[in-house]
Amino acid sequence: MVAEQWDMVSFECGTVAVVTRQNQLARVCFEISQDAAVEAVRRYCPDAERVSQGYPQTVLSQLAEFFQGTRDEFELALCNESLSAFAIKTHEELMKVPLGAVISYGELWLYPVIGL
Repeated sequence: MVAEQWDMVSFECGTVAVVTRQNQLARVCFEISQDAAVEAVRRYCPDAERVSQGYPQTVLSQLAEFFQGTRDEFELALCNESLSAFAIKTHEELMKVPLGAVISYGELWLYPVIGL
């Protein structure tokens, strides 16, 4: 089994926990509190080890820059190995939505057709 690592940070909007696997982002948990974030990681990735250095900190650093308004693109490798074909296609379509745009999942599937 591949070792998973995780860490978390709190922002004004809540706590974000990230789980990585082989220097790829595997899961992001947005929660209202640190306790809820820990619980989410333990529920979805029970064998993940919390670390204070490594790829989780790279992810959290980029998220912090995003929330501070200094980053609008992420330079992260994503772990797709456990995603369904639907989830991968959804991610591909979400990448086409302009930063700051609000779109529903229904609109997302029409996005290529209506050209938002």
